[in-house]
Amino acid sequence: MRKFSTWISVLSWLGLALGKDVSKKQEHPYPEPRPEIPYDKRVFLPNAYSFIREDPEGAFREWLGLNGVDLSRVQFKHGEGRGTDPVGFSLFTSKRATPADAVLSVPMHLALSLEAAQLDPVYSEVLKLPVFNRQNVTTPILTPGAPASTQGSVQVDLISFVMYERAKGYKSFWAPYFAMLDKARVSTLLDWTEEELQELQSLKSFPQVEDAKRKLQYIFHDLFKGLREHDTLSAEFSKPDYSEAAMLWATQVVQTRAFGSPVGAALYPLADLINHSPPNEAFHSYDSREPVAMASFTQDDLGNMQMRPDFTVKAGKELFITYAPTRTNMELLFGYGFAIEHNPYEKANIEVQGLKENVDFTVSELSPVFMAFLRASVFAQKKKKLLTPKQSSSVWLLRSKFRRPLDGWNEINSLRNGLNLLEQMDSHWPTQTDADKSMFAECEADGVDATGCDDKLHTALIFRLTVKRILWGQSVYMMNMLKDVTKIVDETQKDNEAFLEEMQELEEENANVKAKKRARELQFLKQTISEMGQEDQPLTEEEEGGGKGGGEGGDSNAAKPKQEL
Repeated sequence: MRKFSTWISVLSWLGLALGKDVSKKQEHPYPEPRPEIPYDKRVFLPNAYSFIREDPEGAFREWLGLNGVDLSRVQFKHGEGRGTDPVGFSLFTSKRATPADAVLSVPMHLALSLEAAQLDPVYSEVLKLPVFNRQNVTTPILTPGAPASTQGSVQVDLISFVMYERAKGYKSFWAPYFAMLDKARVSTLLDWTEEELQELQSLKSFPQVEDAKRKLQYIFHDLFKGLREHDTLSAEFSKPDYSEAAMLWATQVVQTRAFGSPVGAALYPLADLINHSPPNEAFHSYDSREPVAMASFTQDDLGNMQMRPDFTVKAGKELFITYAPTRTNMELLFGYGFAIEHNPYEKANIEVQGLKENVDFTVSELSPVFMAFLRASVFAQKKKKLLTPKQSSSVWLLRSKFRRPLDGWNEINSLRNGLNLLEQMDSHWPTQTDADKSMFAECEADGVDATGCDDKLHTALIFRLTVKRILWGQSVYMMNMLKDVTKIVDETQKDNEAFLEEMQELEEENANVKAKKRARELQFLKQTISEMGQEDQPLTEEEEGGGKGGGEGGDSNAAKPKQEL
């Protein structure tokens, strides 16, 4: 489900759509399908209507097998993964696999792409229209003011082709794939209601989502108005299957599931069922998270895709890839519609009264901007002055003398003020952390889709609990630091030079402790990953109690099989 993104201005789309006749053919058609791709060998699923209705998963397996996908090393399961979608699909190994083993291969002729679209006599004519000029087929769906990492784009030509194929119903070559997507419940923030967005308890997301919805509505009305007025295409595109809801669904499919390929964005059936995880190395021991079996995709020059595990894993392990590195939960929500617990890249972007910009709090360290602001505020208060707008900016603070401790009195009061501010921030949430924890525990125990807990509420709870845990962690950091600083002040007897030397030593000692702890974590991770690929060994006769002197019950201290990770 890797998102395929292109960053271009929305103005190119608007100018083209408003200023040209959609009924005229474009001068530069799409490249012809490559002859080396065996599209003529595609096999439609026999009796698709009855097969898909009775057993959509079985129909999908049959269709994949008919089209050259080997399922002997990988299997997909619904609702059994520990990944990002608790009610969706996940990929698991069927056999022990090493990095040399291609556990999954998906041929290019199976992919839903614009190259395949040109084989369709109707849609090949659609692609010749000027509205699908290759330089103007994408448009951002988020506001220009959104962070660059959350900016997405709509692949208009591929989205409309997905709509076109889905409108064919069981006559589409990809009908078994669409049935699986319907069961997987494709969803991003674009189909969250205002009430559901409120559950995130983050106002910054609302205007971006609403703006994206308005842009999609504009694209839909402009594009399909032209197609419905076209001389030869109006009969097809006047069907009720081409609705705003259908475009929203197709947009989310392409946004969340498309991979790059030699012919642009493409949907690779089965490959897109794999779930996301940050790399194992990004996590710390306090995350209470076991290592997972990471995998990687590769493509040849033709676009045929293969997946291999990054390290040896035993049978029955769920496989993961990293959709996009270093993404926060807000960025994952915008791009893919999910959030992950204990996200090592998560940031709590919080407004702090008196600061010009919001502060990014993280799980791993005190915010340097926040600490510099606290020191500057205490210093200004002692001088009976206020910070100027310039002095309240993060750029100025990180370049000023306040980026380091000034003296014992200033540092102690800064930390005390910081704890008070964090306590105020925590009290402003619509729901308290303990209430969220209780609700989340009920969700996990009763299962997503239980009464009162759907997948969107589950996602919202993960999102807001992760943010609140970060602020709680910042408070713990500050309380521990306050104890250390108070001790140093008492020992140095108000000798500021001695205080600063002790603070420098404390910082170096903390850095060394953190580095040694991290080294131990990575060594343990390496050992654990090595064990993930070891098959459980059968018990010997002596271990089973059947050897000499074993007796009927066997030795109570006999070795036990290794516990599954």
